[in-house]
Amino acid sequence: MKLKLKPQFKKFLIAACLGILALNIAVGIKYITNQQPVEAYKYIEKHEALESSEYTISEEMVMSKLKARSQIVSLEQSIAKKDVNVDKGLLGERHTELTLKGKYKIGLETKNIKVRDIDSDNGAIYVQLPDPTLISLDIPLDQVSFDKTSGWLRMALDENEEKKFFKAAKKNVELELMKDEEVISQANLNNQRVVEEILRLIPQIKTVVFE
Repeated sequence: MKLKLKPQFKKFLIAACLGILALNIAVGIKYITNQQPVEAYKYIEKHEALESSEYTISEEMVMSKLKARSQIVSLEQSIAKKDVNVDKGLLGERHTELTLKGKYKIGLETKNIKVRDIDSDNGAIYVQLPDPTLISLDIPLDQVSFDKTSGWLRMALDENEEKKFFKAAKKNVELELMKDEEVISQANLNNQRVVEEILRLIPQIKTVVFE
């Protein structure tokens, strides 16, 4: 036996079903609409934070790059010097001439570099360099000679006297180098050039100012 529904009841059921379907669609749209801005906000916030840190210059970043090497050698040249030792004795004066040849290196210790200021907005860094220092003075023994030029009645320098003379002569060369204004001026310019080249390896740094 078939159940017959009245036309009014059929219309009521159809209307109720359509209402429930419309409600479900509205809830789904509201859920999607509410979710999308949150996800977008999180993405933008993370992206902007990444860009901000990427373009920030820190002192730690700078010193890490500089201290990758403990010393910077900016000037390396050959050197040839002569020195004279005069020794008085009972048999008269003895003059001994020392001739030496070698190479010296001048630069700086990176630990003594100071960062004075950082302008991250413009990519500028202000740096103070220490005075140039003598990194090394290499004088091979086969490039050292002793020649007695006067005092024929005297014996030539013995081994201990030669070592003492050489040590004193080498010390004089070191002092002369560090007092040579032309050498120090050139070393200063070279130090700045080398440090600037190192710092410019950091993409954020566009300008290096030496104080």
